[in-house]
Amino acid sequence: YEKIDLGTALIVEIPHFDITHKKFAIIIGLATEKVAMVIINSEINANIFKSDFMRSQHIPISVSGHEDFLAYDSFIDCTKLQIKLKSEVLDYIKNNPKRVFNVSDEVCRKINMMITTSKLIPTVEKKLFGFM
Repeated sequence: YEKIDLGTALIVEIPHFDITHKKFAIIIGLATEKVAMVIINSEINANIFKSDFMRSQHIPISVSGHEDFLAYDSFIDCTKLQIKLKSEVLDYIKNNPKRVFNVSDEVCRKINMMITTSKLIPTVEKKLFGFM
């Protein structure tokens, strides 16, 4: 459990949102003490992401190839990184091995490219997690 693989999807609870279901997060970057993740949503919320540009910062993820955890085609929000302590993520993986899944290499490449070229993610975060 000392190793975290990029492209690992975890079921996570996001305490700041009033939602009735758990969200999936994909580990996309590692730093010494921190992990960067992006969130999967079932749809792009037009009330939050009002412009075409903001909607374009989401990557479709298909059920095909991800049947072990996705119930329907969804979208990965690449507008910001969710940053967690590495120790918290390792503990979660250790304690919840049946809630840890893999994302296809193709989806990981798309996320990596989107974050690398993003105008929304701060340069300091990109550097910290190796996107620059």
